[in-house]
Amino acid sequence: MAERRSSRTAAASSNVATDPGLTNQLIFFAPKMGSPQQELQPLGRTVAGTFKRLVEAPWTDDPETTIPSRRRIAAEEERFRLWARTLGLFQTGHASLDYRVRDASFVKASLANLLTELRDHLQNRQ
Repeated sequence: MAERRSSRTAAASSNVATDPGLTNQLIFFAPKMGSPQQELQPLGRTVAGTFKRLVEAPWTDDPETTIPSRRRIAAEEERFRLWARTLGLFQTGHASLDYRVRDASFVKASLANLLTELRDHLQNRQ
């Protein structure tokens, strides 16, 4: 059983809270267990591969459609590769983006979301 703590100590702890209606009792909240986080490097490689397939695919430029031109897609691929190289997305070990954000779960989840949305969007264009 948990020993009694002052309300200041209990409020300072992230997983302990006191209920003002109950005297001398502590309420413990279990941390939320999310799904295991997806690795960023494989997602980045998938996005890069999808970009490459889009650029190399047979292409017809039609000004009447909302589909971007091949040149614009190639420019976006270059921009993505530069961004990925700058952050270390394709690196391994201590230089990798996965390693650098290993303790920042919110940042890693946000980057995984971004890469997943980009992958899905590009795959819809194929």
